[in-house]
Amino acid sequence: MSDTARMADLVLPASMPWEFGGSYTSSQRKIQQIDKQLEVDIAHDSFMQLAALLEITGITSPKNPGEALEEAFKLFPKTWRLQRPSFQLCKSRQP
Repeated sequence: MSDTARMADLVLPASMPWEFGGSYTSSQRKIQQIDKQLEVDIAHDSFMQLAALLEITGITSPKNPGEALEEAFKLFPKTWRLQRPSFQLCKSRQP
């Protein structure tokens, strides 16, 4: 544990995004979704830690990262729609 962490009243171990999935908003205000890629043996991932803290303070939390994303989408204008990007492999145009 670092010197800074020893000074803290509360230290929460962080999970990596590929351990629990979810979404992030980039500095360009674009939502990036990450699917869970790895099963790990941990008691509570980062999302579960935040949800438990919210429940302690009396704030209702989404049950999983997908619900949190759906809640965020409700704040968008009605003309906005979710689209998952798709990629196609194209042959090079070079001769």
